Amino acid sequence: EEILIESPTSGTWWAVVHGFDVPNGTASFWLRETVVAGDSLTVGNISTLNTSQINSRFPNGSSALGGMIPVSAFDVNISYEMPEMPGNWQGFLVVNLDSGGSIRLSYDYQLEELVPILDFLTPLNLTRTNQSIPVTLEAHDFGGGFNLSSLTIETQPLVDWANESFTLEAISERDGVSTDYADSWAHWNSVNNETLGSHFHESGGFVTLEVDEPTSIAEGTDPLAPDWVVSTSNNSSQNRFLTTDGDNGWTAINYDSGPRMDYSIDFPTNGTYYIWLRMNAVDVYGHAVHIGIDQTAITSTPIGMYTSTYGTWEWTNMALDQSQSTAVQFQVTNPGRHTINIWASEDGVAIDQLLITDSWSFVPSGIETSKSPYVDLTLRSAWLNLSLPADNGWRTYSAEVIDVAGRENSSTLMVEFDDLAPPIIITGWDFLSNNSHMPIIVQTDVGAELWLNSTLIAINETGIAEIQLALHPTYWVVGTGDPNNVSTWDWVDLNNFRITARDLAGNWNSREFEVAYDGWGAHNNGPEQQIVLTSYGGISDGEVWLVEDLIAPDRLNVKQIPLRVNVDVYFDTKQVCTYFIDEAGIEHTSACISEYSPPWGLNDSSHLREGAPPPPSNIYLPFSLQVNHTGLTDGRWQIFVETLDWSGNWGYENFTLLLDRKAPTIEWDTPMNNSTIWNHNVPVSWNISEISDQSLTIDGVVVSEFSTGDLTMQTEVKLDETGWHQLCLLASDLTVGPSANVVTDCIDVYLTPEAYEPTLVAPWDGGVVNSSRQFVDLHIGPEQGWSVQIWDGSSWVIQNGSELSSGDLIVAIHLNEGNNSLRFEVEALELMYLFELTVLLDSRRPQLTISSPLDGFATPLLQWNVTGECEVGLIVEIKLESGSKYSKECNLEGNYFVFVDFLINEGLETITVQSWDIADNLAEVSHTILIDRNAPRASLQWLEPGCKLKPVSTVFNLDPIASCHLELRADFLDPDISFWSISVERDRQFITSQMGGSSESNFVIINLGSEGRPGTWSAELIVEDAAGNRQLYTVDDLFVSQEASLSTKASTPGSMANIMLLLGLLVIFIYISKRRRSNIDLRSEQMPTPLDPELLLDEPEIDIEEQDLDELSIPSSHGPIGAPPSSDDEIAIADATILQKVKDSKDTKTKK
Repeated sequence: EEILIESPTSGTWWAVVHGFDVPNGTASFWLRETVVAGDSLTVGNISTLNTSQINSRFPNGSSALGGMIPVSAFDVNISYEMPEMPGNWQGFLVVNLDSGGSIRLSYDYQLEELVPILDFLTPLNLTRTNQSIPVTLEAHDFGGGFNLSSLTIETQPLVDWANESFTLEAISERDGVSTDYADSWAHWNSVNNETLGSHFHESGGFVTLEVDEPTSIAEGTDPLAPDWVVSTSNNSSQNRFLTTDGDNGWTAINYDSGPRMDYSIDFPTNGTYYIWLRMNAVDVYGHAVHIGIDQTAITSTPIGMYTSTYGTWEWTNMALDQSQSTAVQFQVTNPGRHTINIWASEDGVAIDQLLITDSWSFVPSGIETSKSPYVDLTLRSAWLNLSLPADNGWRTYSAEVIDVAGRENSSTLMVEFDDLAPPIIITGWDFLSNNSHMPIIVQTDVGAELWLNSTLIAINETGIAEIQLALHPTYWVVGTGDPNNVSTWDWVDLNNFRITARDLAGNWNSREFEVAYDGWGAHNNGPEQQIVLTSYGGISDGEVWLVEDLIAPDRLNVKQIPLRVNVDVYFDTKQVCTYFIDEAGIEHTSACISEYSPPWGLNDSSHLREGAPPPPSNIYLPFSLQVNHTGLTDGRWQIFVETLDWSGNWGYENFTLLLDRKAPTIEWDTPMNNSTIWNHNVPVSWNISEISDQSLTIDGVVVSEFSTGDLTMQTEVKLDETGWHQLCLLASDLTVGPSANVVTDCIDVYLTPEAYEPTLVAPWDGGVVNSSRQFVDLHIGPEQGWSVQIWDGSSWVIQNGSELSSGDLIVAIHLNEGNNSLRFEVEALELMYLFELTVLLDSRRPQLTISSPLDGFATPLLQWNVTGECEVGLIVEIKLESGSKYSKECNLEGNYFVFVDFLINEGLETITVQSWDIADNLAEVSHTILIDRNAPRASLQWLEPGCKLKPVSTVFNLDPIASCHLELRADFLDPDISFWSISVERDRQFITSQMGGSSESNFVIINLGSEGRPGTWSAELIVEDAAGNRQLYTVDDLFVSQEASLSTKASTPGSMANIMLLLGLLVIFIYISKRRRSNIDLRSEQMPTPLDPELLLDEPEIDIEEQDLDELSIPSSHGPIGAPPSSDDEIAIADATILQKVKDSKDTKTKK
């Protein structure tokens, strides 16, 4: 079959094959599309060939003409555009002949799918740089192109693309405009195993996107459906929104009737998601869309997701399902890539942004921040542009691209960023040299360039250069400095060198150093000595010693090894040796010492100095040599000192040393060794073999020193203690050094202690005395000191004593009141005898008080705990006036506690407390108290109580309250009342209270004033005396108000009686009027009897209450609290009180 379509319109065409009947079950067919016209092929030039050109071009004829030579021929220049896709391409060229015919010339060619081009444009591979330079990667594919996701690059070390500044410019069509896809490419380059294709990504439960950026689009199933178009508005996000290309009232029949926009989204987790759509509509006929996921509708016909706001943008998440609006939501059960679909439900609808969230409570507002999709376009070319990070070291970029045909290419770039200066390591260098040439080795970076004093030096493949330095002599001279201060001197003619290096990255480094060419060793032939023996030293008995400026005839007496020989030599000395040679020229011992580094530092390139070296702080360096001199005899020795400087030059010098290590001898005259002496003044004499410094010690303590002089010596010493003593003579000759030639010779003597032992007798020690003057018998040895001291509470105070006394003494002692602590201190040479004495001088009464009861105290109790303060351990005796006695020992706290019993009788009671101390001193104290067991008496009554008539109830005051005059009187019948209180209640409701203490008035009146009104009143009186006896009195009375009389009620305006009376009079008046009008004879009839006025009077007041004598007595519940009256006087007072109450009660009735 062949179908020819002439001049087809632009758009999408489909070729469909159907209706095959295959008898044997299998068949194959193919379709071929041939474009017979178009502008992809053009004829650029046509030229006619002449005869020679034809003969040259077709010497054997043309195969198309059957081997005949053409009569005429043309050259036709044909050009055509490269197809978008690889494959076999065909075309033809039609030549219209002048004769009216045409010739169709066919051609075909195959467009190969070549491997994509991938290369780093800049920089060159293996570039080294000390700057951050651009890095550019280009990718091209001349076939079907490559996807953005298939262009990847790996770096080592890793590049943080999220924070790296870069661009990825790419074009999708040949000669198209480039676009920066950096964000999308960074996403694809950093994820693994993610489904390819443009998509959005949900993150943190939210994704917001612009609806005009779909990942795909599709036509609707309704041929009449409109298409989605992009429109602009200042009120929409990014000034763009989607709407349909018409607004003619079209409505979708099914959810997929309208055009579809797809938005591919990655959902990383399962869950419920809610859809919000920012919509706008002109009217109700263009306000809805359908929503779906993976081409399955979420909303249903007829409306779908809609907005009810017209003319303005609104966020909505509601969809109309038949007659009910519900929130649009969907469930993700498989994490991964899903597609959200939007179909137009009505034409004219406008949508701006789509927001999907997993929060049911979130409500968007305004324009939300949206995220562009991660696109995965098919590209023709791409250029990745970034900068080399400024991190020292090599960085590797490994790029790879795979085109749509699966062909792969890769490229690798290695670049080193290096802004570190190249190292310069110099070996073989010495500051001092005794040779005119010095070989050194310099090492730097491989491939670097090296200069010595501006002269290029060749280096080998390992970065090492061998250099021979030529030196000229150098001198340390005074110059412009102070001739007497060598630290001001300076070098002359130093050999200065500068080494400079530049590495392959362009970094520079340089080092400067100097060499002093010195060809002379140390010596003492010049104006300045260069070898000086300054001192001898060492360690003797753990102590460091030093002898300076030792010259003959001074002798050295050092014995312990090692002997240190301290030598100061010239500052450039490296090694010093010393040799001990006897007078015969024979060497006996030697020692050497070397410096580990010169005074200007180690011979290391890290210690090379910048500029000339500073002068040393001292021209000399100290060397201390340790010599083992144990094999040397006393006498004269030659010390030969040999030096070697850092330049390798030798020097020497000779010195002399005298050794003397033998001590002098001593011979004793008096006293004799191991003798007993009775006097501590001891004469001493002795002889010595040579002139020496001498000292005399007693028991190791120096008591006398003697200067050099005679060989016979004498003195006298005084011993300061008894017993054995050691007398020693110490002699030292006049040699110098730590191990002095010292001799020590000692003898022992015994000083008896019998004459120095004291005795003391005091018969009153430890007892109690009454006299403040006492005596002590004291026996003391010859020339002994003594003192007697007494303790004053804080320190010992001397009363008597003597510095030097002998024999028997009688010592007077003065005592203080109380305990006396005494001590005698008696000296006996090295001993101190201490005699301690105690005695009590007591002439005062003991401490005694009564704390309870207090004097004048009152109590009703039959027993009391008497307490007070006393002296610990003494007996306390308590006597009562009634004759009772009690005894108790004072406790350790200085208190006593004794319970005493009182008689039944009341009245005053005297308590006497006595105590005796061990000195028979008596202390006595007394307190008098009152025994009172009767409660105080009082009375409580109302004073002329009375209530007014009860007010009449009116319509103006339905429940008026009557007032009462109430006064309460309390009479205090006993004078010992110390406390009273009165409380008043009405109908068991508290009204008032009052209280007080002892008062000059014997009664209290309480006026209730406005509180007085009818009711049940009760009052309570409590009285109490100082002994705590309490009495309670109560009164309970009912006070009422009488009802008003009928006449009073009738005459009171507003009362019920007044109202009824007025109504009755009105009725009577009306009745009489009618009677008069109906019967004139009524005038002769008798007038009705008027009301009896007595009917309006109050009923007589009848007092049915009478009080008798029994009602005035005190109920059993009222008390009394105290004991009943017992004496005749008390009984008489009680009777009089009762009679007074009866009289007051009758008076009250009479007044009523």
